[in-house]
Formats: sequence, C-alpha cells, structure tokens
Amino acid sequence: MIVPVFRSGLRRLFWAPVLLTLSLGLLGALRPANAEGELHIYNWRYYISPEVIEKFAQTYDVNVTLDEYETNRELLATVRAGNTDYDIVVPGYWAVQLLIEDGLLAETRPNQMENFKNVDPRWVDVFWDPGRSYSVPYHWGTIGVILDSAAYANEMNPLKLIFEPPPELQGRISVVPEGADVIDAALRYLGKPSCTDDPGDLKALANLLQNAKRHWLSSTYYISDVMVSGDAKLSYGWSSIAAFVREQKSTVTYVYPREGLSGWMDNVVVLKDAPNLENAKLFQNFVMDPEIAAMNSIANLAANAILGSEKFLPPDFGETPEIKLLPGVEPEFLQTCPKKVVNNYDAIWTEVVGPARGREAINQTLAGVAIRGYDPVAYFTDGHAVKGSDEFAYEWLGAVWYFASAERREVFAADPVKYAPQYGGYCASAMVDGQAATADPEAWRIVDSKLYLIFSQGGLLSWSNNAPEKIEKADARWEQLRADLTE
Repeated sequence: MIVPVFRSGLRRLFWAPVLLTLSLGLLGALRPANAEGELHIYNWRYYISPEVIEKFAQTYDVNVTLDEYETNRELLATVRAGNTDYDIVVPGYWAVQLLIEDGLLAETRPNQMENFKNVDPRWVDVFWDPGRSYSVPYHWGTIGVILDSAAYANEMNPLKLIFEPPPELQGRISVVPEGADVIDAALRYLGKPSCTDDPGDLKALANLLQNAKRHWLSSTYYISDVMVSGDAKLSYGWSSIAAFVREQKSTVTYVYPREGLSGWMDNVVVLKDAPNLENAKLFQNFVMDPEIAAMNSIANLAANAILGSEKFLPPDFGETPEIKLLPGVEPEFLQTCPKKVVNNYDAIWTEVVGPARGREAINQTLAGVAIRGYDPVAYFTDGHAVKGSDEFAYEWLGAVWYFASAERREVFAADPVKYAPQYGGYCASAMVDGQAATADPEAWRIVDSKLYLIFSQGGLLSWSNNAPEKIEKADARWEQLRADLTE
C-alpha cells in the first residue's frame, strides 16, 4: 500500500514502486516497455486517481512525485520561470497553445504512440494542437452556474446572479480562480466580443468585475468545500466541481448560462526540458489506455476522450447533467486572444484577485510589494485602509512594504510582527483550509490587536461570524504552510 506524504500549501505526493495485486491482463496491456528512474508531475490539485499513479509506478518501476497548482495562470508562471524539474504538466487547452508558442513543450508525438488509437476522433484535430503532436486529452467538460436551490429558487438569469446578485445571495458567491473563465463569462454577460481591446469594453468589463467582487465570498479552487459547507450558495465553476457538490448536496443544481456554454479541456503534455523524457512519454501513452482513463474519470467525476473507457465506468456515469449535454447544446472552446488582449485581461483580473499565487511567505505583487502597497500601520492608527508610497519603503521578509509617511515606516521597522497582517497577508478565511489565497487590503478586521485581511467585503462578512474559531484553525494551518513557503 502506498501512503502519500503531504506538505501543506504546495502539496507534494511521493509514490514508489511496491508489490501490488494487479490484474494480469492489465499488467500485460500496460507493459510494452521497461523503464526505471523517476517521473515528476505538476498537475491540478486533487486531479488524478492515486491508483493510476500507483499502477504506473509499479508497472514501469518508476518513482513518481506529484506537485499541484490551482490555476493555469499559476502553472504558466511556474513553467515560464524555468528550472522546474517537472516532466509532465496538465494545462487547459488555451494554455497548451501558449506553451507551444513559447517553445516550452517537447514534441513527443502522442499521435504515433500505441494507445493513440483509443482517442475519440473529435478530440484529435483541435485548434490548440492540430493532430496532437504535443498533447494527450485528459478530461473535458463545461463551465456553468452551481446553485443551491434551497437558497434561491426564483426565476433568474444565471450569470446575472453571479455578476449582479440579489441581496439574499450577496456574500455567498464563489467563483473559480481561473481568470480566463470568469472574464469569458463576464464578456458574454455584457454582450461583448470574446477578444476585445476596445477601451470602452475593457472599462465595462473591469467595472462589472470590481462591483461583483464586493458581493463574492471567494475566488477559489475549493468551491466544492464552500458549497457543501453552506458558506456559499452560488458558484460559477467547472462541471466536475458541480458533480462533486451535487453528489453531497441534493438541493444543488447545475445551470447552463443563457449567453452560451463555455467548454474546458485539460491535456497531458511534456516540458521541453523534462529530465525524464522517456518516462514522460510512457505516461502519456499510459493515460490513453481505456481502463486508466476510466479510473481517472471516476476519481475526478469528469468525461474523458478515450474510446472504450465506458466499459470500465459505472452504467449511469455518463447520465449526470454535468457530463451529458442537453440536446442541441455544444460547448464553445474559444481561440486564444492576441497577446495584447491577454495582457489587458490579465491586468484586469489581477486588480480583482491579485497576482498569480506564489510560494512566498508574504502575499506580494509580481513586483515584490507586500499587500498591494497598503500601509499596514494605518489600520491601527487611522482605522481604515491607506495606500502607502514607494517613497517610504521598507524591506522585510523578502517583500517591500509601503507606508504613508517616514514616521509610519519607523513604527513598523521597530516591531514588524505587531503591525504586519496575519498569515503573511494571505486571506484569513482561505487559511482555515490551509490555502495561501490572495486578499483585498480593503477587506480587513483587527481582532485581539492582530490584523487580518480577507478576499473581499462579502467574504469579510462571512468570516466575521465566529471569527475566533476560524482564527484558531487558521493559526494551526499557517504554521504548517509557512514552513513550506519558506523552504
């Protein structure tokens, strides 16, 4: 039996070959070549069947490690920084296209691998990798509105609930942290083109998102947690998340937006500088085996693109509303926008949720400025959030802190621990679950002479209910997470 080793925050799991009881037929099918050594995978969090990794490790005598991310944005930032030591990554379809354009993927030619014959032809000539010279299809699905009908049962436009919510849902809304998905929904709602550089369109987009965020509880990968707990009553999220939530909460429904249904597809690719290239190719071929694809679909409650996998799935697996599309409905996969447009969208999303999640002990911008340049002392002395200035800067714990005056800077320098926000300035609400999530410096509270920042004003209202208990849980999680962030 393999026991995964967890590290908080950046969660790393290790699998080593062990003696397993496996079907002789399956072993025969999966052992076309011998391999040994290592394989390093960088995948979405909780997004692969442990049994699949276990079988790969056993079949090919390979030690497998798994690190995890929560957005394509985070993945792209990590890979573009270089020297990752990762072999396999699992980007969304549009991120595959960007990685190919950047020259960061190995042309492994999955279309010439033994198990490629199992790929559904509809997923072969895709625009992000025509003919599949780089990528193997992993899972696909749609993006829609996840609603607890016990909380809201009125006639509604699903996207209006997300972006202009009624009072009963304000502060109870969560959205995926993937900016591209939320921006696509916002543009559909506004009736704007999917790739626009019109200043008026961009202003309308930014205003809609900023106003909506005030009523959101969170932008998080853990939508299933906040929906099942009841903290959130409404979410905009991936179909696989909706399936997990609906499995645990019968009042939850999955609703298609009126403005059109967006699709998603994740893909298994190999980095150009992969240290274990041959093992990575074996893994690409491995996940195209029908039984392996079915194991991942069952674990992730998501459709796959492998013919023959249905033989290994429960009879009613494909009948769920998150997987079986309504008659006449086809999800739309959007072409990647020009770089200028992408940069504009990224800047807008960064203003909403902050920069891509890093691995720093202090929540900081891409330029290394702590808590988006707000003065941490002002919360205590002025009783409200105040922007600092780079004229009065101070470096502490690997980040630059801004202050409104030289006097404030000196006060902080004398006792940084007293004035710095708890949990490195990450969201105090998300820290309850051990997440280093961004926070809005304008959503704050001082409790027992300690400063806490929250994702949004809506999230602050929710967090303030029973804050002492949440602080106790978050304190314990932060002790574990901080050790990982400072490694």
